[in-house]
Amino acid sequence: MRAMENAENQRLVRVRFATSPNTYIFESSELDLRPGDHVLVATESGKATARVVCREAAAAGDDLSEIKPVVRKLDDQDRARLEEIHRKEREYYLFCQDCVHRRKL
Repeated sequence: MRAMENAENQRLVRVRFATSPNTYIFESSELDLRPGDHVLVATESGKATARVVCREAAAAGDDLSEIKPVVRKLDDQDRARLEEIHRKEREYYLFCQDCVHRRKL
């Protein structure tokens, strides 16, 4: 009975990481999340950013003990930092490509 009550009380969302085609379920606690929101989530490997795909309903038989939390929604400062990281990634990639071409590797 306790597991069913916990399943009904948990607010779950399905998210997708930029580097994976798969979606994963996270517990959103009191956050008001909508599809398309970008969030910071706690994973086994540390914190990561993801995009909310949809809300998820918990079934009575689901094991929710392993579900990790959504830490928070990304703010404007987070988005600016992510854009800077992506810009640097592209810059470094082009630099490496140029080095490969110059050395005829």
